[in-house]
Amino acid sequence: MRLSPDGRRIAGEETDSSGLKTDLWVHGTSGDTPIRLTFNPALHQTPIWTPDGKQLLFDLGGTNALYLKHADGTGSEEFVVDLGEVLVNPWDWSRDGKYVLLRKFYKGESQEQNFLP
Repeated sequence: MRLSPDGRRIAGEETDSSGLKTDLWVHGTSGDTPIRLTFNPALHQTPIWTPDGKQLLFDLGGTNALYLKHADGTGSEEFVVDLGEVLVNPWDWSRDGKYVLLRKFYKGESQEQNFLP
């Protein structure tokens, strides 16, 4: 789960009843109605907020791809990058919005952290 930059919303993953897929949701800290962001049958994971709090960057579990989605639920998932043979999780965003800290996994257990401009 990640707290939005303004501290008013929480983004997180919720697993369906089968335990086979996760979707991303945004919950207001004041009890607002939750907003479901993703709907297709996949593992949507590790959402991080853009510095302006308008979008979330996340990975599509089991792939090498990162996507953006508007935090208010509007629009489609926007493909950002596919890093080839490497599984990735977005970890954090620089305050100026220029870089994303990524956690990369190589063939099982090996991992490292990198920046993505």
